[in-house]
Order: sequence, then C-alpha cells, then structure tokens
Amino acid sequence: MGPYIQSMVTMLAVFVFLGCAYFVAPELSCLSKEYVSKAGCCPMCRKGTIVQRDCSSHAGPLCRRCENGTFMTHPNGLNRCFTCTSCDSGHSLFVLQGCSETTDTVCEVIDGYFCKDVTGTACSAAQKHTTCVPGEWLKEPGTSREDAQCKALSAWLIFRAWCELHGLDNVLRNPGKDEGRNREQRCCLWSFFKKSLHCYSSSIIV
Repeated sequence: MGPYIQSMVTMLAVFVFLGCAYFVAPELSCLSKEYVSKAGCCPMCRKGTIVQRDCSSHAGPLCRRCENGTFMTHPNGLNRCFTCTSCDSGHSLFVLQGCSETTDTVCEVIDGYFCKDVTGTACSAAQKHTTCVPGEWLKEPGTSREDAQCKALSAWLIFRAWCELHGLDNVLRNPGKDEGRNREQRCCLWSFFKKSLHCYSSSIIV
C-alpha cells in the first residue's frame, strides 16, 4: 500500500471515528427548571416573561416581560410569548376574563348559545341552541355548555296538550263512564282533529 493510499485510509478512519462519536454522544440534560442553550443549561425565565438573552458562564439569562396582547403561562426558555385569544362577537362570544401577562383571554358564549369547542375552561366556538319544532317538546333547556334537547310528541301527547290548552284536561285525567263525560271526551277528540296543530306551543311539557 502506497503512502498516499495509507494516508487516505487513515483520514477516512478518523472521519468514521468522529462521526460515530458524534452520533453516540449523549444529549445535554438539564434540571426541570432549566433549559438548554448554546452556553449549556440556563435557569428558566418565570411565567409572564421570556428569554431576551441566554445565560453565560458568569451571568444568568436576561428575561423580558410579555408585551400587551401576549402572555406566558409557565416558566420557560422561549424567546416569544403566546398571542392572546380574541373573543369574536360575530361568533357569539364575549370576554369573560381579559388577557394578562400570565393568563390567556377567557371567552364565554352569549345567551341562547352553547360552547361546542372547549379549550381547557375557555370557549373557542359557539353554536345556537336547537329550537324545538311543532310536534316536539323541550325535554332539557340549553345551557352555556350543553345544547337544548327536544323530544318528539306522540299522537297521544299532542292530543293531551291540545285538550289541556282548551281546559278539557279533566276528561283525560279523570275519565268517567257516564255518558256526559264520554260525550265531552269525544267532543274534545273531534275538535282536536278539526283545529290546526299550531294552536299549541311546541315547548309545552306534558
């Protein structure tokens, strides 16, 4: 083997060794309240602040406060604060709690709506409560976190609601065997089929 080839083999061996050493070198591990920087492990900046300049061998990191419209909720080694959430009134949201250096904005829904997308304890998207249509009754009213629940009325419940609305519920609750009551019940049933079903409220609970 000539000197030139031997020199090349030696250089190749060195590169391979360095490459292996690079890949097997353990990553720098810092304490829970430290972050990794070019200078090594630095103490984290407190919540509400971020890193403006990393630490050095003789000084800690330089931290700066988050500007208006931004926040930071935890100790960190970041160089940018998070942008505050905007509560869009066009999407039926309003500001329940304003943004600060350490907390994000808390949005809440306006009356008649419920939150369909909850992030933590805050609402990021709202939807209008379901409105019961004729032939349904309101089983559960809507809240700020739950939609309203409607349930279909059976033919008997619709008939009963109509009769109660017209003061004939005593016939339904206390059916008698005498001819007078039977005649009144038949009258109620006949009147019900003749009248429009829109004469009763779709939200009556029966």
